[in-house]
Amino acid sequence: MGADTNPRRQRRPRGGTYPAPFDGFVAATHRDGNLEQAEMTEFHTIPPAAPPPSPAVRNIAGAAPLGRGSPLLPKHLRPHIAAFRDFARTGDEIADDPELDLDAKLICLDALDKALTKGETGEAFVRPALDLRRSLAATGVGDAQARQMIEGFRRDAQTGNYQTWGDLLTHCRFSAIPVGRHMMALHGESEAPGVAFDALCSALQILTIVQECRNDWVVRGRCYIPLTWFNQLRVSPERLVETRCDPRLRAVFDRTLDRVDALLVRSAPLPQLIAHRGLRLQVSVLLATAQALTHHLRHRDPLAGAVRLPLPQRLWASLRGLIMGLRR
Repeated sequence: MGADTNPRRQRRPRGGTYPAPFDGFVAATHRDGNLEQAEMTEFHTIPPAAPPPSPAVRNIAGAAPLGRGSPLLPKHLRPHIAAFRDFARTGDEIADDPELDLDAKLICLDALDKALTKGETGEAFVRPALDLRRSLAATGVGDAQARQMIEGFRRDAQTGNYQTWGDLLTHCRFSAIPVGRHMMALHGESEAPGVAFDALCSALQILTIVQECRNDWVVRGRCYIPLTWFNQLRVSPERLVETRCDPRLRAVFDRTLDRVDALLVRSAPLPQLIAHRGLRLQVSVLLATAQALTHHLRHRDPLAGAVRLPLPQRLWASLRGLIMGLRR
């Protein structure tokens, strides 16, 4: 049997070094024997020498409602939206860093949590947590959703493959749904859009999982698509290394997209439920774009290369979304 190449199962020796900017911080924590004593809540971090963008794009795909500076969202809220997004990206990169073993990831996530909840400083990589702490204080929004995401990052660091659809929805509960809930709180929304917003954030997360499924398997040795579906359709997730899917693997993707369609049906009332005009328009555009991307993925092979919605379809989806949002 050959060597295990799964990066999630390769453990760095205790005496080994850690990549910057975590090496000194992690080494000091190991020396002080604080690993077991730490109150390891949950979150990840972004190295200065950032890896390729796909890891961050994948795990905060549910963060699409953050808008990335969208002109549809209020100008005075954009710095606070950026603070949450940067915090999420930081935590995501810690959890996904193949150069960090599990102990190191938990140490770094613990440091982020303490920076967020207690204002503890120290290493430069916790700065996004401190920025978000200041943002929350300025807006009066609680830290519950940020801490939910920290829990999601810790779960992501500790979890290999996902066995069932329920497991995948639990992943979305911690990694995607808090983004929508935070946006609702920032814009002063009631609980009315909550369930539909949860469904949209989950759908966006799972669409990106389909888009990135080959990269997740090859780089991280991880499959987010439920393994029970692979078993039922008699295909191995090892086939995700291929550059072209066969009919059985195509059936796995289509089953995933069927579930995404169901989530999008549940999110369809959002344009009528969101009171804030800017957020309503932003979410309506995202909803229309997700519908178009789901259809597009049924006719494209995610193993053959990056599947992105072509510009004409993006523009048309944006126009449809704006019309939906303005009809309220």
